[in-house]
Amino acid sequence: MKHFQVVSTANTMADLSHELRVIGEARMRALGMTISYAEHTDDRLYHTAGKVKDRVSDIHAAINNPEVHGILSVYGGYNSNQLLDKLDYQTIVASHKPIIGYSDFSAVLNALAAHGSKQAFHGPSFATFCDPNMFEYAYRHFSDILSGKTITYHCDGNFSSDLWFLKPGYGPRDICDCPEWKVYHEGEAIGPIYGGNLETFCKLIGTPYLPPLEGAILFIEDASGNNPGAFHRDLTQLRQAEVLDAINGLIIGKFPHISKLDEFEHLCYILDDVLPDKKFPVLCDVFCSHVDPMMTIPLGKPAKFEAHKNQSVTVNFNLE
Repeated sequence: MKHFQVVSTANTMADLSHELRVIGEARMRALGMTISYAEHTDDRLYHTAGKVKDRVSDIHAAINNPEVHGILSVYGGYNSNQLLDKLDYQTIVASHKPIIGYSDFSAVLNALAAHGSKQAFHGPSFATFCDPNMFEYAYRHFSDILSGKTITYHCDGNFSSDLWFLKPGYGPRDICDCPEWKVYHEGEAIGPIYGGNLETFCKLIGTPYLPPLEGAILFIEDASGNNPGAFHRDLTQLRQAEVLDAINGLIIGKFPHISKLDEFEHLCYILDDVLPDKKFPVLCDVFCSHVDPMMTIPLGKPAKFEAHKNQSVTVNFNLE
């Protein structure tokens, strides 16, 4: 079995109950992966998961431990970018160990990709696996993606964005229909893929931790979709920073159900403003966001997506 270690780079894991951890451990074992926890995962210092030096040391300890085969973020939060100028990128990249997570952790993932890593994966965190009703779609290709297999994703027809962890017995999930991913601008795109949480990604602009985006496919997502102004502002920053001039295609993650941006016409109004020339294909409502299920995306690896209205839309990863 492969052994993965869970780290907390933003929010503490102390809020994740023992019961949920046991569920997550069992689900990972079913995928052929055992789990342990880094020394400081349960630390708490005000709004963060402990001291920066301890969060950094947990990553380095896992990388340098020959019995650890990969790293899994517990979940997101805020302030993973505190770690970026303190990580030993040369050692981390040379280890070839997969590092997986999403949300605020996408700061670490893109910084690794900017330093040449091909083992940074935007995908389910450990807390995702703690859901007793986890979508089969989310873990179906998880290990396949990590092993380098070529994977084709398509819309699976439904999703959920409920707070399952607050429910008695942690379920059942509230299932919503999603018959198709929506095409804003038609076309096909191919290139290395980067991205993550939009707010987090914008914080990398002007730093050495923004990956090379020329000819790339960019995917972005918003955690709540309840502040269209903030989403519009951040997309405007991408345009003004010439990020949108560099990329070859754009994928926008599915917004939570009944959020303000779940209305496609509202999203189109924003895209009409920031993408007036519509030079590349844009695909919306893709399962790469704060909803379940969630795709696993290998940053920096070649990807392709086809966005044609009234046709089956697919996203392909690991094309090499």
